[in-house]
This record gives sequence, C-alpha cells and structure tokens, in this order.
Amino acid sequence: MLRRMRCTNCGREFEGDICPNCYTPARQPVPPELFRCNKCGTVFSGSYCTNCGSPASASTPIYYRPYSTTRRGGSDIQKMVTSSWLLYISVFFLAFSAFIALLWVGASIVIPGILSDSCAECQAILLIITPQPIPIVEPFGGIPFLIYYIIIVVIISLCFFWLIIKDLPKAIEGFSKAMKGRGVYSSTKSTWTMLPQLFAFMIFFTVAYSLILHLSGIDYLPSQVETRPLWYFLYAVASASVWEEFISRTLLIGIPLFIIAIIRYRRVSKPARFFIGGGFKIGIPEGTFLLFSAIMFGTAHTYSGGVWVFAPTFVGGLILGYIFLKRGIVASILFHFVWNYFVAFNYMAQVTGNYTLLIVGGAFTLFLVFIGLVLTVFHLGRMIGLFRRRPIRAMAEGPQPTMAPERPTETTIPQPPHGFQCPRCGWTEATFEEGHFKCLRCGHVT
Repeated sequence: MLRRMRCTNCGREFEGDICPNCYTPARQPVPPELFRCNKCGTVFSGSYCTNCGSPASASTPIYYRPYSTTRRGGSDIQKMVTSSWLLYISVFFLAFSAFIALLWVGASIVIPGILSDSCAECQAILLIITPQPIPIVEPFGGIPFLIYYIIIVVIISLCFFWLIIKDLPKAIEGFSKAMKGRGVYSSTKSTWTMLPQLFAFMIFFTVAYSLILHLSGIDYLPSQVETRPLWYFLYAVASASVWEEFISRTLLIGIPLFIIAIIRYRRVSKPARFFIGGGFKIGIPEGTFLLFSAIMFGTAHTYSGGVWVFAPTFVGGLILGYIFLKRGIVASILFHFVWNYFVAFNYMAQVTGNYTLLIVGGAFTLFLVFIGLVLTVFHLGRMIGLFRRRPIRAMAEGPQPTMAPERPTETTIPQPPHGFQCPRCGWTEATFEEGHFKCLRCGHVT
C-alpha cells in the first residue's frame, strides 16, 4: 500500500516516495488532520471532538503546511536551467518584436512595389487547397492589392498586441513561480511558453531535414523564390501567415468539427470557437482533421516547392493545427508569421550579402537548433519515462510512515468502540428509560 505523504518543498499531498509536482523525495508522513468543530469551535484531531463529542465527519477540516527547513529556492542546477529557459523565452519575445518591426519596415518596400506595377506577374492571389491550390478569385493588383496588403499587416499587428495583453501576465506569473524554486517552467500553460518550444522544435527538424538532404545531394529549396522581387517576397510571407491559416485551419479543422458538433448535439453553445479555435481537447475527431489538414497543407506546398518540401510543411501543419485547436487562430497566425519572417530574414541576408545579418541569422539559427534538440530529447524522454526519478526507499532511521486512516463520510455516523453515542449530536451520555436511550444533551430518544 502506498504511503500518504506531504512534500516538504511544495506542500503537496501525494501517495508514494516522490512528489509528482517538484520530484522531491518524501521525508515525512502527512501530519494528522485537524478539524474545527462546527458546534463548539474546538480544534481537535481524531474522530471526535474532545470537547463536545461531535464526529469529525460533521466538522470542518483544517489543512496547513508544516514548517520545513528545506530551501525554497531549489537546487543550483534547477536555478541555472530555469534561468537559461527564461533567457530563451526573452530572446524569442525580442526576436518576435523585431519581426513585427520588420513587418512595418517591409511595408515601406512592399507598398511602392505594389503601386509601381513593375512586375506583371506580381499580383495578389487568393487560393484554397484541394489539395492542389486553386484560385477562388482572379489575381488582382493596384489599389485592391494595396488594401488587401494593409489588412494583412493590421491583422498580424493586432494579433501580436492582443496576445501580449491577454497572455503575457500569465507567462510572467509562471516565470516568477519558476524562479522561486517550483521547478523548470517548461509547461504550456501560457501561449508565450508554448510558441517558443514549438518554434525551436520546428527549426531543429527543418535544419536536420535540410542537412540530411544536402548530404544526399538534394536541393529542395524552390527556385521560384529567386525570380521574384524582394517586395513581393515580403508580401507573400506576410499574406501566407494569415490567409493560409484561414484556409488550412479554420476551413479544414474548425468548420468540419462544427458540422460534426451540430450533427451530434443539434445545438452548439459557443459556435465562434470552431472558427477561431482554442480550448479543444485532442480527441478522435480533432486528431483526424488535424492530420487531414496537415496532409493537405504539406501536399499543397509540393506544387510550388517540389516533393521534398512535404515533410517540413507537413510537420509545420501538425504544429499549426495543434496551436489552432489549443490556443486559437491568433496564436497560429503569429506562429506562422514568425516562421515565415525568420525565413525571410535569412533570405534577405543572403540576397543583400550583409555580413551582419548573416552572422546574426546564423547564430540565432544555431541557438534555436540547440534549444530544439534539448527540448526534443527532454519531451521524448518524458514520454518514455527516461527522466522520471525512480522511487527512493524511506530512510531506515525513525518510524516508517503509514497510510492515514480514511475519514468517515458525512452520510455515516461513526460508532464508538463501546457504549452509547447519540446519532443526532454525537454525545456519549444517556439515560435508559422504558427500553430506550435518551440523550442527556439534546433529549433524542433512540
């Protein structure tokens, strides 16, 4: 039988030898529960009030955290890892902000290019994927092109500032808890901690995939990119981060789930969440359409980039679909945007030949590859139980902890080991009159 313990570091009650919250070995058994009598207000431990005899099931339990000499700050290694993780989150946020600034700086390049009509093939095209991309309207340029581009820039900017207002306080609160010794903050409770993890993994996978193809003598980068002017490339990566999310996530995941919900339940309380995403649990329908949208997303990119782009775009489709289901289309748009502009940043560094941009982009890429490798190993290790600490036997000295006795429920009245107990008030003194017991406190006849 597992022992009921209370962690000396975080105060959590658990069964076993290792705290599941902070992985601290168990050192002491759970102290006896205290109760406050609802009748006389006496604080007592045990099954009955020591003053009036009321059962513990009719009293209010009192929980407290015992005093511990364990350091609240955690180990030095924990602090170092936590600080490194928070440093990466900060760098990612600064890079994200820089890409937003680059979006507005790029507008000064894109807008003159749209108005100049210097490239006859450079027009706005709205597509849907079947999986082959099919235009739903005729390509357009001029003023409609300019209005569409401005709408794209405004949507991305509003998504960024909305996520800061909504989610950044939650992330800061989690960071402060991590620095106080609550363990390495690598959970995904905040969108600002989910996006950097998935982004680093995507960078790691893409670089590893590209390296394997390069060693095999395969160049899978699309050649059409170099034939278009820079302003159109900046427009394309911004437009794709918004339009592709609507046609790949809302159209292929949200709307099918909405139709299924209507068929199953005939009424949906919050229909908007199927179109903007967020708050879904990954079940069979969600997982099916997530996989379907990723396949369609990857296949659509093969028509312009070749068959070798399917693997990274398929993985990207899985990540973007997961973000859409869990955090909503705002988060998926921002993830798609920062990924596209990260590619655009490295592309501009190569086109312009700016050594500063090349060094910064290369160093940041190597940093992300390292972070992605660490996170991949860490999460895969947790999945297979590699990083779970083995149970530690209790120390030999001192009494061994035992399971705390179960407290009786309120629907049953505990019986004393001998003698009388009033079923109404729990009193143990009575008189015997005419074959019945009469409680001396409340007068109840049993």
